[in-house]
Amino acid sequence: MATATIVRAWTDGTTARMAVRVTESYGDAEYIGAVPMDDEWQAMSGSQRRAALLAACKARRDSLQAQATDLGYSGTATV
Repeated sequence: MATATIVRAWTDGTTARMAVRVTESYGDAEYIGAVPMDDEWQAMSGSQRRAALLAACKARRDSLQAQATDLGYSGTATV
């Protein structure tokens, strides 16, 4: 179980999202979890919503772990 830092949580009208940063063996990585803002979401308390978003981030991290490869890019860039 890794320790994550919550970077941001937001909604886009239909989906709630949370970005977390985790220090992996290859460096810091960010994972974004998403939860639909359906009737189930509307019935949740604030702490339940936070837990659902964190669970979505964990599921995203778990799904990507086997595929993670450091490409070696660093520095600053204009985007």
